[in-house]
Amino acid sequence: MLARSTGFDLLVTRDQERALLQILLAQNELPLVIILSDCDLSPDWCRDYPQHRFLGMDELAALPVVEPRSDNPHAYLMFTSGSTGTPKGVEVSHANVVRYVENTVALYQPSHNDRFSQLAPLSFDFSVHDLFVPWAVGASTHVFDSSQSMALGRLIDEKRLTFWASVPSTALWLKRLRQLTPGAFPHLRQSLFCGEPLLHGAADSWQEAAPHSRIDNIYGPTEATVAVCGYHWKSDPSLAAGAVVPIGRPYPGTVLKIGRSRQDGQSGHEGELWIGGEQVVQGYWPGLPVQADNFVIENGEAWYRTGDWGHSGFRGVSAFSWPL
Repeated sequence: MLARSTGFDLLVTRDQERALLQILLAQNELPLVIILSDCDLSPDWCRDYPQHRFLGMDELAALPVVEPRSDNPHAYLMFTSGSTGTPKGVEVSHANVVRYVENTVALYQPSHNDRFSQLAPLSFDFSVHDLFVPWAVGASTHVFDSSQSMALGRLIDEKRLTFWASVPSTALWLKRLRQLTPGAFPHLRQSLFCGEPLLHGAADSWQEAAPHSRIDNIYGPTEATVAVCGYHWKSDPSLAAGAVVPIGRPYPGTVLKIGRSRQDGQSGHEGELWIGGEQVVQGYWPGLPVQADNFVIENGEAWYRTGDWGHSGFRGVSAFSWPL
């Protein structure tokens, strides 16, 4: 399902819980909701949510093409999971996305010859990486769906993927399936993990299966546009398999700090991780400014309070994705 409002998109997948879909429809006054051909639309939605216009793909194809609005700063609307309360609609601007894509291309050097994985559902902001980055360099994207989860290892090799991006639990899943065999993914040259803490043991197993791949742990909440920092992982026998890989150092245009400390990145500081810079959004939908419980304004700049614990050291920042 694709909901369009004032020139930017809210992506909703059929895998999301129906209760969450109903919340999104009830909370928003979107002039157009596009129903994709594989979506099971409830027959009551048109009656229960009259503020929306529901449109099928056949009807959409018959509409005239309209030039995009140049005065609209927003690229898309992404709702958080609501795990800590009511889901929030995050308004992500074109400038936020452009900065993320520019950083990713500069740091990880994808090219038009690369073959990207695409596992993240469109309602998860990691999917922005899977689509926008390969589009930026002319690379190809290879889509996986949930029905292929038992055969991921074989498909990674068959599709000759070179650029991998997933949550760390996908690597653990493949390990449990015994699909991370030595040299299983010879074509991979870059692997990015995001969305959950990455354990050194999982990274070691992935490296064994993808011996030619660089492995990076990246981190960022939806409010900071996909990821704002990264750590280039290398095997270290002195570290326990259960140790968490650091999230590293900030991308250009981003500043990380611990709490209200002005000693950004000073070794030994720990506490709540805050994010500032060009990838941090300016507010929530519908048109709500940054709110005191999530953002702090200092010297006219918005800092996003992640709610994650962080510790700054010589490897950059370590963060653990649980609420303080």
